[in-house]
Amino acid sequence: MIDRNVLSVFKARAAQPGADPYQTQINRALHEYVSRGGMVTRDSRIAESSGRYSIAKAPGIARRKSSRKTAARLQRTIKAVIRAGEQSGFVAECFEIPVVTQGATLDEVALNLKEAVALHLADENLTALGLAPDPTIVATLELTATHA
Repeated sequence: MIDRNVLSVFKARAAQPGADPYQTQINRALHEYVSRGGMVTRDSRIAESSGRYSIAKAPGIARRKSSRKTAARLQRTIKAVIRAGEQSGFVAECFEIPVVTQGATLDEVALNLKEAVALHLADENLTALGLAPDPTIVATLELTATHA
């Protein structure tokens, strides 16, 4: 979890005209910290693969150039995964936004997910978050494979 005070600082910066979304700003700050030797060796960098971050050997961190074209590529979907709960029911977790919810049935967790996302986005600038107006939720059900 990101500290609420830190998050509010980045969200305030993101609210400025022409500013990058707050997640991008947090990511950039973390990259700069890591590139200065924090948490990993100086010859390492953070590599993104399939939405997850891992440490990879590389001479430095490449920065993406921001452009007006980025604004045209707003995400139309918010991705989430639904898993069986540890004791019972189901847990849903979003990837792009900090939303986690649960429900006793798949129908209930789907309704709770929709409501939690709507509440989270209610007072947000969707463009600043990199989202298109009225994004949809794409939920993936994660199943445990059983062995015979």
